[in-house]
Amino acid sequence: MQRAMRTCMALTAICCGATVVPAPAHAQSSVDKDLYGELWSNFNFDNPRTIQQYSFDTAVAYIVRPNFQIDAGMNIGLNRDTPALQVYMGAAAECGGPPRCC
Repeated sequence: MQRAMRTCMALTAICCGATVVPAPAHAQSSVDKDLYGELWSNFNFDNPRTIQQYSFDTAVAYIVRPNFQIDAGMNIGLNRDTPALQVYMGAAAECGGPPRCC
């Protein structure tokens, strides 16, 4: 169920122009809560100086009902070129079929 909801959320977000990256497959569990963490980096060589961004990202997802999930997380910047803190939250519902674009 969790995997289907994440896939639906990701496909819907792609249609709507958002970027959503589902949790890796190894993070799946049989409990109603998922915890996610990663070290992220980005390098931009197009500017006059190379911009290097690093962050530690963490999130938690909770299945409220079999077809409804809420999640929240934060990205913590690890250097000056990365925003110090980004906090987000969201919800996902199981699709009844292919997602309809916005």
